[in-house]
Amino acid sequence: MREFKHVRILFSIALPAVLAGALAAQSTTPPAIQSLTFERALNANQVLTTLTPNLPPVVAAGLLAGALELRESIAFNPINQVLSFSAFVVQAGAPLPTFDRGYLIFLNPWTPVVDVFGPNGVLLHSTAVSAPHAISTPNAPQVYVHGAAIDEDGTLAVALAYTSALNPVAGRPPIYSGGIAFLDRTGRQTRFIDTGVYETSGLCFAPDHSLWTFGWQRDAEKKGELLTDYLMFRKYSPEGTQVGAYVSRSLFPAGLPPGSGFRGLWSLRIANDRIGARAYSGNDGRKLEWIELDLEGHLLGHWPLGPSRYTLGYTSDHTLYGSGWDIELQKIRLSVFNRKTSSWDSKEILDAAYPDHDDGVNILLGADADGLVFSGKDNGRGVPLKWFSAPK
Repeated sequence: MREFKHVRILFSIALPAVLAGALAAQSTTPPAIQSLTFERALNANQVLTTLTPNLPPVVAAGLLAGALELRESIAFNPINQVLSFSAFVVQAGAPLPTFDRGYLIFLNPWTPVVDVFGPNGVLLHSTAVSAPHAISTPNAPQVYVHGAAIDEDGTLAVALAYTSALNPVAGRPPIYSGGIAFLDRTGRQTRFIDTGVYETSGLCFAPDHSLWTFGWQRDAEKKGELLTDYLMFRKYSPEGTQVGAYVSRSLFPAGLPPGSGFRGLWSLRIANDRIGARAYSGNDGRKLEWIELDLEGHLLGHWPLGPSRYTLGYTSDHTLYGSGWDIELQKIRLSVFNRKTSSWDSKEILDAAYPDHDDGVNILLGADADGLVFSGKDNGRGVPLKWFSAPK
């Protein structure tokens, strides 16, 4: 027997007219269902399929952490007599965190809510607490968060998107804009950069406190990505001035914008003198590439990552680690990316790599200098973070 965490049924029934009068005749025509939607939540191990699931890392990690919920839906459309079935993921009430410099940053992508926890596990600030801590833009009351990064001094940078104005051309979609908000250690917004049609998904601070971003550019008039070439990486001074733009979009095949959103986890990090980014490649969202630049913006290389099964950690010696679910062994495996072969060299199962942990390791959240940081398993008091030396 299956147990379901959540079941919801939505339907409407059209009843036939009833004759009015002293002796009204009751209709015997059966009710006609005008619409039906059945939705329920599943565990990933409750799904049996002839296809091999290949989930993007942010989805697989979210399901594993309980931040995302897998649901299936059955809907009937009486107009065209179509019964449809779909499986999808939704937030389960807790967004997936971004790990940076020992801090955990929780983003709610559909609202401007950002919660920041310090290295000691204490909530430092939340933009949902009060109006002075709300993230705002010059012209839009509602903003959406795409990513975040934190500097050594506790300055937080948050990538935003918002509808800035109605399109003056009739029938065209609204004008979308991107921006970056800066918050101090108390959570108060101190500065805002309007990035216009350029929307940031990945951010990271360099040792000199400059901010690097990875993103994509919208068409100013049409909905979607700009079809002509543009530069995907940007660099901003500590004062918020753009001082550089690097790497052409044409480096990647047509399809999904390479720098579009990895909400939660991370898509851009600095390891000493290099910048590494995870990017979409082509139309298949499961196919990713790893791209590296130096701190002058020069392209060092880009490599296919293969099917996206891994959450990543980028250590100070430029090693890229990946952690993902091994379908055959039904365990989490740790691997190292081999740039020469554009493939993953398997290291070992996490339980074997770290045999001394007391309550297990779960998701690879990222790297901290030359170490790897994992979320542990819920011990009844919460989900701990665990620092381990990276296996060589």
